[in-house]
Amino acid sequence: MKILYYTWSELSAPDVIDGLEKLGNEVVVNRTPFRDYCVDEQFYTTLKDAYKEHQCDCIFTMDYFPLISKLSFNCKIPYIVWVYDKPHLTMYSQMIHNPYQFVFTFDRKMRDEFMEYGVKNIFHMPLATNVKRLDRQLTVEPVAGKDRYDSEVSFVGTLQSAEYGAFDSIENMPEYLRGFYEGICDAQMQLYGYNLIEEQLTQKLSDELEQYAAIQLPEEFFVSKRKIFADMLNKKVTGKERNELLREVAQHYSLTLCAGKRPEWEEASMMLDYRGYVDYIQEMPVVFHRSKINLNITMRTIDSGIPQRVFDILGAGGFLLTNYQPEIAEFFEDGVELVMYTGKQDLLKKIQYYLMHEEEREKIAQAGYNKVRQQYTYEKQLAKMFEIVQMQNK
Repeated sequence: MKILYYTWSELSAPDVIDGLEKLGNEVVVNRTPFRDYCVDEQFYTTLKDAYKEHQCDCIFTMDYFPLISKLSFNCKIPYIVWVYDKPHLTMYSQMIHNPYQFVFTFDRKMRDEFMEYGVKNIFHMPLATNVKRLDRQLTVEPVAGKDRYDSEVSFVGTLQSAEYGAFDSIENMPEYLRGFYEGICDAQMQLYGYNLIEEQLTQKLSDELEQYAAIQLPEEFFVSKRKIFADMLNKKVTGKERNELLREVAQHYSLTLCAGKRPEWEEASMMLDYRGYVDYIQEMPVVFHRSKINLNITMRTIDSGIPQRVFDILGAGGFLLTNYQPEIAEFFEDGVELVMYTGKQDLLKKIQYYLMHEEEREKIAQAGYNKVRQQYTYEKQLAKMFEIVQMQNK
């Protein structure tokens, strides 16, 4: 099969392309920039011409592009999508009903939501990792030396990005209303595996909030303002949770923090080693491999799915201590292939335990690595996707 792979420079692109080629496909990569997700005639024409010139059989993208879906619909071209971001507003385009496309999402609840909207060709597919690439990389001495990446406890991720502060930037909101939402966020931080915010944010509250927050969306998008506000609040919870948990960890254990911005809560007395940004391909796997404990604190916008970070850590042979997440509990065995925590005190307790039990920690890391090597490589997951597409086309 010849596949037109459109890339927007997503970090996973080389691994996905490698997986597609290992399955025997010929991959034509297209990097044409676009101006708008929904309307861009030049992009549309360029991609259409590339598809015809190379006589491709389908188009493939990571995440969903309504503009590419329009090309698929108008020319009856199979369009295959693997969604690994949540929230993902472009999925709320009316083009999500395109009968010529096949959408695979890493979050099962996300799939269920769109099935309720009447979307037909939407499926659940957990993410993957490129274990062979990671194996090759980890046998080579890093330029900075391996010791630079040694850590007791490490966290790689965003702490205080602008997106987490979107709700706080809403102006002129009455203090009683802001206090109410703060209370909902604090309550959500105590719960794992259940989205309290979407339940508590009634339509009436959403309508009131809309008086202070202007949201502009393309006309073809059918997502509700209530859904957008819920995502904003969940992003706020994510930022607050990550900062509070990591601050607590740094007060008790040696914490390596790889983030784009130094945390505001840093104090001289803390055992914090701030190392800034690490490159996804070259450095991040070494951090995961050489850390005694790797932390995953899932974005609260992800209802059930397993984030990419879980596969990144396990694929690098790292020991993973993660928050409870429904699909993590479903696809991995807690205490055998990784370890889950259910709150701040549980997190601290398990850090202490696994720092003191090296043999058990290494056994769990090896089991987690074996699991993703055997079941969650890009070749295996992509093969499942194309098998589903084939069955749907019969």
